[in-house]
Amino acid sequence: TDGVVRNVRFVVLIAALLAAVAATTVAGLHAMHNLDGALSRVVETDTPRLLAITHVRRLFRSMVVLERDFILARDAAERKTMNTKAGTLGAELSEQLERYARLAPPDDQQTLADIRAARDRFIALSAQVRDKALQDTEAALVLAKQHSKDPVPWEKSIGELVKKSEQRLDEQVAETHAVYVQARSTLLWVSALAALLGAGLGYVIFRGIGKMVSEVLHLNQHLESLVKARTESLAQRERSLRLVLDSTGDGLIEVGRDGRFTGAVSA
Repeated sequence: TDGVVRNVRFVVLIAALLAAVAATTVAGLHAMHNLDGALSRVVETDTPRLLAITHVRRLFRSMVVLERDFILARDAAERKTMNTKAGTLGAELSEQLERYARLAPPDDQQTLADIRAARDRFIALSAQVRDKALQDTEAALVLAKQHSKDPVPWEKSIGELVKKSEQRLDEQVAETHAVYVQARSTLLWVSALAALLGAGLGYVIFRGIGKMVSEVLHLNQHLESLVKARTESLAQRERSLRLVLDSTGDGLIEVGRDGRFTGAVSA
């Protein structure tokens, strides 16, 4: 019964240790999953969104500078190159706006639609300005001033989206840091509890082993005493039997079935 109890106790202790290790592993995996999700949102959504709208503003400004340089240019070949570049900038602007649209929350869609309309009007007017610049520079400059009368101030609208994107990125970075702190705390607490449980169970196991060793030593000593007592008892019985044989007054010998003398005789 004692052996069964010790075996059951040992199995329970091992199961508890395995449970502590499993709890630490699960907590670590859960914390890493949360941290990975937070980092993914920063890397795959917030940062690309901010870069996209910032790129949109840069492209708008580049088209403004290109239009001015086109008006002031005197070389036909240079203007031809600028025309090509204007088409490239327009296409790239559309691409970046679409990229932002895929990452933008619903609140940004109306502002984004206004910027798209402003882009279309800007590109159309800029084409007219470049055509006019081929004939009359002054007239082209006058026509270029019509950009400022556009119903949607693209610089201001883009600035609002940039500001929102920066705020969202800051919030997401702060949330990611909070997830990291929580994950670290969880791992530390679970690891500490697992360590305490392991230390406690280890102490119990070693104490049980020590008790078992003490019991084995005690049993060994008791067994030696028992063997010694049994040996003395047998010797005493042999002496008592010898005394009986010597007191009979007859001569007695012990012979085996084969007729051989065994050596046991009375006095």
